Amino acid sequence: MREKIIASTWLENNGRRLDCGPYLYGAIEARLLLDSLPVHKRPLRELTAGGPDGIFHAGRETRRYVQDPHHGHPFLSSTDILQSDLSLVALISKKQVASTPKLVIREGWTLITRSGTIGRMAYARPEMDGMACSEHVLRVVPDEKVVPPGYLYAYLSSRFGLPLVVGGTYGAIIQHIEPEHVWDLPIPRLGDAVEKESHRLVKRAGDARTRASELLETALGDLHALWGIRGHAPLKAATTPDVVSIPASQLNARLDAFYHSTGARNADLLISEVTKRVPVRALAACTERVFETPRFSRIPVRDVAYGAPFMSIADLARVDPVPENFVSKRQVAAMDAAVASGWLILPRVGQLQGLFGHVVCIPPHLDGVAVSDNNIRIVPRSQEDSGYLFASLSSEICYWQVIRRACGTSIPYLDSTRVKQVPVPWPEDAGARNSIAAKVNEAMELRSEAVRLERRAVAIVEQAIGEGNA
Repeated sequence: MREKIIASTWLENNGRRLDCGPYLYGAIEARLLLDSLPVHKRPLRELTAGGPDGIFHAGRETRRYVQDPHHGHPFLSSTDILQSDLSLVALISKKQVASTPKLVIREGWTLITRSGTIGRMAYARPEMDGMACSEHVLRVVPDEKVVPPGYLYAYLSSRFGLPLVVGGTYGAIIQHIEPEHVWDLPIPRLGDAVEKESHRLVKRAGDARTRASELLETALGDLHALWGIRGHAPLKAATTPDVVSIPASQLNARLDAFYHSTGARNADLLISEVTKRVPVRALAACTERVFETPRFSRIPVRDVAYGAPFMSIADLARVDPVPENFVSKRQVAAMDAAVASGWLILPRVGQLQGLFGHVVCIPPHLDGVAVSDNNIRIVPRSQEDSGYLFASLSSEICYWQVIRRACGTSIPYLDSTRVKQVPVPWPEDAGARNSIAAKVNEAMELRSEAVRLERRAVAIVEQAIGEGNA
């Protein structure tokens, strides 16, 4: 519970609002600081394409999801806009997108989550251009003749802009913001040097993330070519209703239906095809270690000198993972909870519609963070093996081999003993494996570089505002 004493003048100057949000998020303090800043300031609506019309959301309508890419259009949820990997996003009907043009987003826009968790922001990078996006995301379309798009994003996501956005929140139980709540947000004009440099850094970060995605897609294609299955038909979706018949002799001591589903059986058939061309090993034979930490009650600490940054799998999957908690360093060491750059993390609890079964690689800038005990750790023998294993476990074949080993139906559960048995095609030619690994490792470096670039852009804006008030 948070407590704060506010001046009565704040109530008068804030529309006599009596809900806590605007006063707890720091919006009033940020506005007072900006008011004292000796630079010209313009309301947000004067910097957007079409004025107020440049700040909008798509409007509510029933989504028509599809599975066939020929009839589907990539659709970003309010969670997806924050993800580094967009290859797994859902598809909605192309007809629906055509009939509702506001669903489509473009490169350079600032995207803001507007319901639930308010104020999470993303810069629409090149790979997002033309994708559809949820009505739970506010679009801010910059007028590039008036303001550099990257600067506008850097300011709005800074410690001065973000409180103003969040301070416009309405609602106690289900919070939300509407376009009119942010029309008049003051945007300081900090001069060409600051604005152009922050834009350049944000743009470079977006380009780096897009290039990383391209490299991973190429690596996966090279992997399938190496295995001899390039262009194979997609396996049945894990969440699609299914009816199968299995002889008792093929039960393999598993009576749960999902283990014998059509997708799992097709994955077995593909593995059999791969085995004719490439040796296949159990995951345990390809790694130094596969393990999970014991369950433990986390001991939070406030002093970072005694705490280690602690992350969940959802945190790790974001474009810029930022720890929301710190836990005792002693506890992290005792529970073997820290991870290293190049390790692979596999969620062991979750649902098929989410991150469950999808591997995440620890990028260089997260070396040493503590990771939740809800995840299996896969420790490769080398950086090259890390890249190859990431590509392999990201493939549809290995994904199915992972998730079919889960127990439970409503909330599937994995353990390291079963994951160690996952079959992984392992070519004897190390050069072929390393060629794929090089693309993956370059992608991870680019993702880390993008984080540094974007943080630097925000820091430049914050420094300029801070110096202006010095």
